[in-house]
Amino acid sequence: MPTMPVAAISSRSWQTTVPGGWPEASQLRQWVRRRLEPSVGPSGALDDAVLLTHQLFVAVLASAPERALVTLALCSGRLRISVVGPNPLPPWSRADWGITRALATAYGRSLCAVWAEVHLRKGEAPMNPTPTKAADADLRLDWQRSYPLSTRSAHTARREARVFLEHVQVAAAKLEDAVLVLSELASNAVRHGYVSGRHLLVRIRVEGDTVRLEVSDPSPVLPAPACALADDEGRRGLVIVDALSTRWGVRHRPVGKTVWAVIGGELQ
Repeated sequence: MPTMPVAAISSRSWQTTVPGGWPEASQLRQWVRRRLEPSVGPSGALDDAVLLTHQLFVAVLASAPERALVTLALCSGRLRISVVGPNPLPPWSRADWGITRALATAYGRSLCAVWAEVHLRKGEAPMNPTPTKAADADLRLDWQRSYPLSTRSAHTARREARVFLEHVQVAAAKLEDAVLVLSELASNAVRHGYVSGRHLLVRIRVEGDTVRLEVSDPSPVLPAPACALADDEGRRGLVIVDALSTRWGVRHRPVGKTVWAVIGGELQ
């Protein structure tokens, strides 16, 4: 994969030109983490910044598939992320901001650019920084948790999943892809699978070079297939799942459904 050119604008600001494409999106997430982690350390806010940058890049990628200019500017614990493309962006509705609206403290757009701000606090501990007891006790590379069906739960699941995947030493690039796919699956379940009094179930299985993700919710409504994805935010999330996964699918449960995705080689 080609190395992205980096310009250090100042000790707290960085800029890079990213070629369009899903491999470059994965590389961009790693680039953001490497630039910010020395300043803020591992944290949930750092995860939010990585995900925000990815979401803004994907938004610009839709109208400028050839390249985008990404800038990070960190000042007094506040990070401003901007992504600029060479072409005008299409009109957006409120729903188009999706995860950006949920994670950013401020956000906006201009003719060819989108931007977002997020607060970063150095040394902020990730939520629930230890893997599940079962994973520690018998070294089974299997993890699962149940969460309330809320937007906050999708964020919590993503952060706790990262801790588990780091604990079992999943390769960095595969870890980033897995965390992003899980985030999209959990967000879709919260957005479309809400049933009062029911919960979201997340399971991760690591075997060899494969990470299998499962997100179960109580709604029987199936997600649209990738080939039929339109403009709404949840369906664009499934485009990301389709692009980063070896394969993904849905299976019915006695109550609701499970959406699963495999990152890396297929499980036997």
